[in-house]
Amino acid sequence: MKSSILKRISSFIRGTLPQDPLEWQILVLSLILGVMIQVQVTSGNPNYREERFLTAVVQNLPPDYKVDPADLEVKVTLSGGRNRLANLLNEDLEVFMNFGDLPEIGGQAHPILIVRVPAGIEVVGGNRRISLPVERWITRTMDVEKFHRETKPEGVEVISGSPDPPSLVVSGPYEAMSELVNVEVEINLGTIFQSERLTLEPLGRDGNKRIIRGLLFEPSEVAVEVQATTVLEHRVLTVVPEFSGSLAEGHYIRTFSVDPPRVILVGAGKDVRDLISLSTVPIALVGRDETFFVEIPLFPPRDSKATPDVVTVAVEIAQIIEDVRLEGIPVYVRGGGGWHVEPSVITLILRGPVTQLSLLTPEQILADVRIEALPCQESTECEQRLEISLPDGLVVKETFPEMVVLTKLSGAV
Repeated sequence: MKSSILKRISSFIRGTLPQDPLEWQILVLSLILGVMIQVQVTSGNPNYREERFLTAVVQNLPPDYKVDPADLEVKVTLSGGRNRLANLLNEDLEVFMNFGDLPEIGGQAHPILIVRVPAGIEVVGGNRRISLPVERWITRTMDVEKFHRETKPEGVEVISGSPDPPSLVVSGPYEAMSELVNVEVEINLGTIFQSERLTLEPLGRDGNKRIIRGLLFEPSEVAVEVQATTVLEHRVLTVVPEFSGSLAEGHYIRTFSVDPPRVILVGAGKDVRDLISLSTVPIALVGRDETFFVEIPLFPPRDSKATPDVVTVAVEIAQIIEDVRLEGIPVYVRGGGGWHVEPSVITLILRGPVTQLSLLTPEQILADVRIEALPCQESTECEQRLEISLPDGLVVKETFPEMVVLTKLSGAV
């Protein structure tokens, strides 16, 4: 009985399996191809690449140095299976900026960008050194001084109390803090006619009494109690500049300021009682395309008088900045031919004044915008970063792609 069963099994195997070496080779290759197809279906293209924007964590940066948070946003190119990358969360990645030597007073630093990824994923280019600006900040505690500006109005007695708080913490870049001599609040006596509690912003000044910009104060405001008595009927009004006409095309008013910002208006109660602001005479804007200062008279109601009656208005004019997308810009290899570039054209996003961008014709783009890649130094194929030359006033916001692949042509020297 057993012998009969074994004979049947042996006969089945001889009839099913290949009988010569060629058939065996075909069978083995079919099995290998099936496994490769299964791996491709499961893992996706193993050479697939994907770009991620991640926030780096700072390492080894002393507390008196600061980095702009925007500079911690980095672009990382990952390589691996398509399905692996599709299922990869940013939370699974760790990005660090490891700082080493730092400039003593701030400047350009060169930390190492470290990216840690799960198994099966690679970082294109690996860990690399990058360049970004850092600022060294100094912190000091300083007393607050009072600076009385202008003379008190006629018939008004003004007494100002002590600043509250009497001291505050000042911090700022190394160079600015090196020039800081005193911190003060400015009280304009010329606009005070009644007792009030002033809330003032502190200012830092150098040895020449010039204001130092870019400082931070904690707290950011200082209170001063002012006691005033007056025998005259006054109104303190905010000065609002009046503008007429249009600026040059492609420009806008970014901001303006008035010095002094408030004035005293003296007049009959029926004329001044309901006013909340006082206008200047119209300031002409026609054709203006740059920041300007102007001394301008005020426009008080009839039979009333403003003190002072002339103010200085600073008007900051800026160009309208926009982005433009340029496609199909050719890539050249510096030094001439002999190389194949892939891709041979790229897309640029440029940022600049709208008046300049509007003049970019296809002919001017080809003439004024040049994109080059350096030849490979020691190999016949390499990946190179693009070098972009632009007309003055324009900057590159983004490039697609940022790198190109150079391959030496056959027979090229």
